[in-house]
Amino acid sequence: MIVYVVRHAAAAERGAGKADAQRPLTQEGIARMKAVARGLCKIGIAPAVIYTSPLVRARQTAEILAKALGKGWEATDCEALAPGHTALEVIEFLAKEGGDEAAIVGHEPQLGEVVALMVTGRPKETVDMKKASVACVQFDGRPAAGGGVILWHIVPSIIEKLAQE
Repeated sequence: MIVYVVRHAAAAERGAGKADAQRPLTQEGIARMKAVARGLCKIGIAPAVIYTSPLVRARQTAEILAKALGKGWEATDCEALAPGHTALEVIEFLAKEGGDEAAIVGHEPQLGEVVALMVTGRPKETVDMKKASVACVQFDGRPAAGGGVILWHIVPSIIEKLAQE
């Protein structure tokens, strides 16, 4: 199984008149994520499913990715990707529901912990996931803690360059 781990793009500041769960992407965040999504399409990612945190900024990020992939892709809410859930809960969800290729869209610090747990099998470790960055983790079979290998981890500025080529 291949898992694409996508951190949401830049969102409105906390306390900007919206509850945390309702903070939308900024115009800059939308533009950056559109470029990132185009770059991901150019390198041929094609997840069977896109799971997203139900928070607005993650859902918007997932919808931008789904739109770039074309007809047939939709983002599906996944409660395990909401803040307050553990990295292990995300991995267990993917093992049960993930398919052959899945993208997950969510938040830090959870996503960094998910990638680290996928690869090391040790809780409390983390990988730094910048806004709109993407990591690709491969498993032989279903996802399990310590069973993955990072194939790549790309920051947005590099993915955007791919979109321009």
